Amino acid sequence: MSARPRRHGTESAPTWETAPSALFASALGRPIDSAEVQAVLDALGPHVERPIGISVARYDPEIARTVAWDFPAVPRIWPSMATNLGVRDGAVVWLTVAGELVEDAREPRVSFRVPDGIEQIFRPQGAEWNWAPAIIRRRGDLLLDLDVGQGHWDGSYRFPLTPRQSGRLQADPLLYREVWEGLVRICQGRAFFDDPSTLPGSAQSLIDARCGRD
Repeated sequence: MSARPRRHGTESAPTWETAPSALFASALGRPIDSAEVQAVLDALGPHVERPIGISVARYDPEIARTVAWDFPAVPRIWPSMATNLGVRDGAVVWLTVAGELVEDAREPRVSFRVPDGIEQIFRPQGAEWNWAPAIIRRRGDLLLDLDVGQGHWDGSYRFPLTPRQSGRLQADPLLYREVWEGLVRICQGRAFFDDPSTLPGSAQSLIDARCGRD
């Protein structure tokens, strides 16, 4: 199915053909040059900005590379929603599409993800906590899951926490914000861009200094 606008008159807004969720879900786990991923791009229609380009920096302690610049993105479907493909090691691991492209969607955007065994433990609530990191659990390990705007791309970083550190952060909103803002400064700092290998040590030092060690 294609998602091309159909006009019912020169002044009417475009409407979109919808595709079943299965079409988008079929791309999960597939290489970006696969037929399944191409079918998704075709469904997104002619208003997708191409070519796919790198848009996210990522740090995850489970990944051998310190920082991976490996998230190609389809930035926007005209006229409304940003639409993204998340790619790890050449395969699609998540995608987000505008709700008007998905049959029976009731949300403005619809996300599809390869299961990653992650459970969200805690996220501060309230408008003042927009973009705050969440504490997550993955296979028994606790991580602070942080998104950082970095100019024309976004960063996604996960930093290990001990149970004591997690408990202190959940109990103290001021400490939570202090750690959050400190990590953002590190991720946006010149030292990180000059030498990304400094990121794990700098982040751990800040967390340990603010939250203590077990």
